[in-house]
Amino acid sequence: MEFKPFYNMKPLSEADREKAGNQKIPKLTELLELAQKEKKSVIFDLNAPAPRHFHRSLYVRHVVSVILDSKIEQQLIFWLPGFDREYVRRRAPGFQQVGQLFSIECLTEENISRINVDHKRLFYSGLREYKAVNINIHLYIVNEPWLFSLAWCSSIHSVTTDNIQVLNEINHPYFFMTPSYYKFTWILMDCVSAVFIVAIFYFHWWRESQKEKLLQSTGIHTEDLIKPIQKRSPHNWVGGKKKNGIGMGPVPWAGAVKEERFPHTGKRFRWWGYQVEQKESSRGLEESAAASLQQAEQRKTGTEDLATSLHSLA
Repeated sequence: MEFKPFYNMKPLSEADREKAGNQKIPKLTELLELAQKEKKSVIFDLNAPAPRHFHRSLYVRHVVSVILDSKIEQQLIFWLPGFDREYVRRRAPGFQQVGQLFSIECLTEENISRINVDHKRLFYSGLREYKAVNINIHLYIVNEPWLFSLAWCSSIHSVTTDNIQVLNEINHPYFFMTPSYYKFTWILMDCVSAVFIVAIFYFHWWRESQKEKLLQSTGIHTEDLIKPIQKRSPHNWVGGKKKNGIGMGPVPWAGAVKEERFPHTGKRFRWWGYQVEQKESSRGLEESAAASLQQAEQRKTGTEDLATSLHSLA
């Protein structure tokens, strides 16, 4: 009433609290009468009394006498205590002797065909070895439907529960994943996760490589575009003074930014550290072209005069 017997237990209602307050712990004789009436099996832990108790050395024989006096059917008693077991076998041969999770050899020597096992031990070994030699397994304490379904599918003979209202309504096991299917799913998900991780890293690597290729192609195109402009510029400034030459000098002119236009597109471009006189460059190119044409005309005229003189001599 004061403390919850289970961690996730819901609080009791007023009716349940009143009902629980009127209940009491039954005596062993009362429990045996109820079990005989309902034809239910009885299993219990039997602890020894205090060292100075007058039933200290005879408590097992006293309990056996109480059970036999109740006239309950002996096959309904699951005898769990290991102390003075030989006496119990002689006095009540119909009791079902229940052992612990000992070795199969030890259980065979003591002629025990049933064991009482904690449900946590079921997951590790599966208890296949015990079922192979026809040893019945009693599992405790099973309160959840999924755990009861697992015990059912594992061919467990009987269970101990504190949740009989819920487990009594289950007429078939709830099927979940088997251990082999769980292992297969686990390995498959690991493989799929590894493939996704590799694909993501490959995608990032591919995207960065495409960016590098794009930057390299853009740099090459920019160099090809600047070189013709540099070759057309006959004048540079170095140190604030105009210097004649073809192409741009490697020495920057500090402290100036000059904007010019591309001659064929009219777009502005800005040079930092280099200044180019685009207008003078264009004028110089025109003058050079005119001089070349004039020289070609002079050569053509000289050739015609020489041909006329030779014809006259002939």
